Amino acid sequence: MPVSRKGIFARNISSNLAGYLVNAAVMFLLTPFVLQELGDGPYGIWSVLIATTGSYGIFDLGIRSAAGLYLTRYSAQDDAEGVNRSFSTAFVLLSGLAVVGLLATVGLASQLPEFLGSRSSGEIDPGAVGRDAQAAFLVIGASVSLCLPLALFQAVTYAKERMDLSNGLGILERLLIAGLSVWSLQAGYGLFGLSCVVGGVQLVIAAARVLVARRLMPGLRVSPGRFSSGAVRELLSYGVYNSLVNAADRVVLAAGAVIALVAIDEYAVTYYENGAKLIPIYTQLVLAVTWTITPYATKLDAQGDRAQLRRLLVEGTRGSTFLAAVIGGGLIFVGEPFLGVWLGPKYIEGGEFVSSGWILALLAIGSLARSASSCGRQVLFATRRVRRLAAMSAADVVCTLGLSVALVGPAGIEGLAWATMAPAWVIYFGWQTVSVCRCVGLPVVQLVRAQLTSILPTLAVMFAFDFFVRRWLPGDNWGEVLVRSAVMFAAAMLVGYSIVRARIADLRGGGAATER
Repeated sequence: MPVSRKGIFARNISSNLAGYLVNAAVMFLLTPFVLQELGDGPYGIWSVLIATTGSYGIFDLGIRSAAGLYLTRYSAQDDAEGVNRSFSTAFVLLSGLAVVGLLATVGLASQLPEFLGSRSSGEIDPGAVGRDAQAAFLVIGASVSLCLPLALFQAVTYAKERMDLSNGLGILERLLIAGLSVWSLQAGYGLFGLSCVVGGVQLVIAAARVLVARRLMPGLRVSPGRFSSGAVRELLSYGVYNSLVNAADRVVLAAGAVIALVAIDEYAVTYYENGAKLIPIYTQLVLAVTWTITPYATKLDAQGDRAQLRRLLVEGTRGSTFLAAVIGGGLIFVGEPFLGVWLGPKYIEGGEFVSSGWILALLAIGSLARSASSCGRQVLFATRRVRRLAAMSAADVVCTLGLSVALVGPAGIEGLAWATMAPAWVIYFGWQTVSVCRCVGLPVVQLVRAQLTSILPTLAVMFAFDFFVRRWLPGDNWGEVLVRSAVMFAAAMLVGYSIVRARIADLRGGGAATER
């Protein structure tokens, strides 16, 4: 029996959220164990290895996302030749990039022992750690490179709207990595064993995605003979700017850890990364909500319905910003005791390095600016302002890297957090807000009002309640952290209820979001 449109939507959204929750749970449970088993120094090195090889995916020039778009389009038109031409061209291009990734891995790995030997400090053998890190980098880098073309088959589940299958494989991947990582570290295999677990599971899951894709789309044929220069132009014309946006996001996320290693040492990386660890979960949860407006905004743009697009922007921003403020407020006000109970009190005591909780608070403030502007970002994607988004992302990278280099010397890892936080408010809350308002013909003050009326009351009430409660619940154990968080969350919900009531009254009276 065919699944209804509402059923497809519910299935994909629920599986997407399930994937986020499993990922968050695995990270929450596994991180303290890995940190304890590896130790601060090797753990910092492992964080940098993962961040470095993870950045390989940004060099695919947006080919995978573009292939997903055209695979969906040609499949809907029953154009089998178009499907196979686009897919085969993308596969050939990504295979070439996989070779480049393998060569880059070998080259970078050859320099690791000498580099770590000159930077390492503390009670570890830099020679042994360097050799172990070199082997681990070779395994992870090779795995990520080989997965570049194989990951293309995930576009089939996107085209067939079977995100539940894709998320199911992703959940299986996370659980396998978690279980085998525990076994490997307990057996004493260290960095190299951890890399074999991660790399091996990634390849197995990539192979499983190929099988699922062939089952969903039996007519799919991959052949170098179907390579087309026209398909190359088609893929790159869409993918390059999208790739620049994604690349910038990853660079900004990884910049702090890499600069901390180069400018300070691997121990500084651990303190910084402990504070940054919850930030991707925060931004992904907000994105899971705002991403759902993109198809509808695209339809409104195609129909020329600017009035409804403006209303969607304002109301979507109001709701997503409130969600962002609640999550961000929790990280700002309760993040430090949470990290102390989760990872250990030494990371929040502010000894050699500033508290990881303070790093988390600064990064959460910056992420609040990005998340509060997430709805506007989706509208810019929907209205094909990708070049403008790429320009903003490039500015974010330049400002973040420049400030990081300038501040890491005098301010250490705290300077890195400030360097990440400050540009977000100027670029996304400022520049992007003006751009999206001009795009849809909305007064800037109207969108800023929607953002601030969600952010300021929410954070003010959360701060007031937390300031009162922390006297009795300092957050020295899980019970205190959970109760303190629950009180703040309840206070935030009261603000949300007030915002909703005020908005309903405003709409009944012909308020700001209705077209005049």
